[in-house]
Amino acid sequence: MPKLLRIFLGMLLGVMLIGGPISHAYNRQRHMRNFRVVRDGVLYRSGQMSLSGLKWAIHDYGITWWAPDGLLPAAEEGVRLFREVMDDPKNYPVLIHCFAGIHRTGAFCAIYRMEYENWTNAQAIAEMRACGYKDLEDEWDLLVYLEQYQPHSLAHTPQPPTSEKKD
Repeated sequence: MPKLLRIFLGMLLGVMLIGGPISHAYNRQRHMRNFRVVRDGVLYRSGQMSLSGLKWAIHDYGITWWAPDGLLPAAEEGVRLFREVMDDPKNYPVLIHCFAGIHRTGAFCAIYRMEYENWTNAQAIAEMRACGYKDLEDEWDLLVYLEQYQPHSLAHTPQPPTSEKKD
C-alpha cells in the first residue's frame, strides 16, 4: 500500500475516532436540550426538545407521554397537579421540561426534591442555581415561594418501578 494512502487512511481513522463521538454528543445535546436525570426511573428534566429528541427520551428512559389540557394553571394548582402525578408510581418515569430546561423545570425539580427527597429549601434552590438558574434573585416571587415552600408528603419517597418476574 502506498505511503500516502496509509497516511490518508490513518488520518481518516483518527478523524472518525475523535469526530464521531463529538458529533454524536453535539447532535444529542441539540435534540435533547439540557436533558438530565433527577432520579433515575422516576424524574427527568430538560429544555424544549426536538421531536426526535423527545422520541429518544421516551424510548431510552421509558418516559410516559402526558400533557395537561394546555391551560397554564396558577402556581399552587400547577404544584398540586405535579404532586398528583408524582404521587402515583404508575406515572413513572416523568420528564419535566420547559424551553431552556432551567426556569420552570428547575422550580418543579426543586419542589420534587423538597417534597419527595426531604431536601431543605436551601439545598433545592442551590441545585436550581447549579443547573443554570442565574437570575433567581430577580424573580423574587418564585424565590420567596420556594424559600417558604412546605412539603405536603414527607412520609414517602417515590421508588423507581420494579420489574416483576413472571413464572
